[in-house]
Amino acid sequence: MLARAAVWLTNRESRASFAIEGEADQTDKIALFSHVLATRTGKGEIPLLGPALIELQKDIIGPKTFISSFGPRKSPVFVGENTIRGEVVHYVAPPPEDLKDMLDGLAAFLKKTQGQSPILRAAVVSFGFVYIHPLADGNGRTHRYLINDILCRDNAIPDGVIIPVSVAIMADKTSRRHYDAILERFSNPLMRVARPHVSFASQNKTYPDGIQSNLVFTGDEAARPAWRYPDLARHVDYLGHVIRLTMDEHMQEEADYL
Repeated sequence: MLARAAVWLTNRESRASFAIEGEADQTDKIALFSHVLATRTGKGEIPLLGPALIELQKDIIGPKTFISSFGPRKSPVFVGENTIRGEVVHYVAPPPEDLKDMLDGLAAFLKKTQGQSPILRAAVVSFGFVYIHPLADGNGRTHRYLINDILCRDNAIPDGVIIPVSVAIMADKTSRRHYDAILERFSNPLMRVARPHVSFASQNKTYPDGIQSNLVFTGDEAARPAWRYPDLARHVDYLGHVIRLTMDEHMQEEADYL
C-alpha cells in the first residue's frame, strides 16, 4: 500500500512541479521528471557540481532542448514577464563566472552541517540553488528535486518515498502566494539595488550555451553581497510548514483512500 502511495505521489509531485512553472500540459516532460524523482533521489553524488549536476540536468530536461551545452550556464539570466509596459524584471541571477564558487559554497554548507536538521539543510540547498540559478534550463525542477534528495540522504524519509512538496505549494491560490512571497523575501530587496543596472539591448546576443538574450546587467558588484550571503531563515521555516502540510494532509489523504 505504501509503495502504491509513493508511486502515485511521485507522479503527482511531477505534475505539480510543472504547474508551478506554467507548463502543466507537458505530458512527456512530466513523465520524465517523475522517473527522475523515482530513480535518482538520494543516490550517487549530490548533484551540485561537475558530472553529477550535468547528468541530473540531462535526465530532467530530456533530449529535446533549446540549449547547446549542459551544466553551469554561460549566459546571463533573469526572471521576469512581459507586460503592456514592456519587460518587467523580478530577479537577476549571478553572472556565469560566479557560479562555481557559489555552488562550491552550497557543497561546503552540506559538509559542515552533517547531522543537523534535514529540513534546514534541504531548505538552504534548494533555495540557495534556485537563487544561484546555475542552469540555462531546469532550475525550478532541480530546486524542488533537491528538497527530496537532501531529505532522503539525511534519512529523514524512507528510500523510495517522495514528499510531494510541489502539491502543497500548488494546493490553492493562497499556497501559491505563500511560495511567491518567500521567493520575494530575497528577490525584492536585491532588486531594489539591482534594478537601476538592468537594461535591454536592441538586439539579442548568442552565448556559448545556445541562449540568446538582450539582457544587459552592470550591477554585479552591487548585488554580489546578497547573492553570496542570503538570509534563508524564513525559507527554513516555510519548508518546515510545507512538509508538515504535505504529510498531515496530502499524504494522509492518499493513505486513507488506499
